[in-house]
Amino acid sequence: MQQPYRDTDNDTNTVSTLVDIGLSIVQGSEIGPTLYIIMKSDLSTLSALNDIFKYANDTTLLVPQHTDTKLHQEFNHVRSWAANNRLILNFIYN
Repeated sequence: MQQPYRDTDNDTNTVSTLVDIGLSIVQGSEIGPTLYIIMKSDLSTLSALNDIFKYANDTTLLVPQHTDTKLHQEFNHVRSWAANNRLILNFIYN
């Protein structure tokens, strides 16, 4: 289901045209965190020696120095999972 999105410029008091957004959860909505938890429940590491910590909308991948799966392999696995679930990874962490 597509929802219309309208953006208003407060400086000029103009309204942009409507555009369709195919996939979206309104930031700050009650359903957003729940859907993220459900979607990330199937995210796991390739190796039992590595670990992944998930909290709210934050995921941390821990790959020790001595393991059977390299960091880039685990990271590519997470990137693939995100793409399959139509999620975008935020590479800039503030």
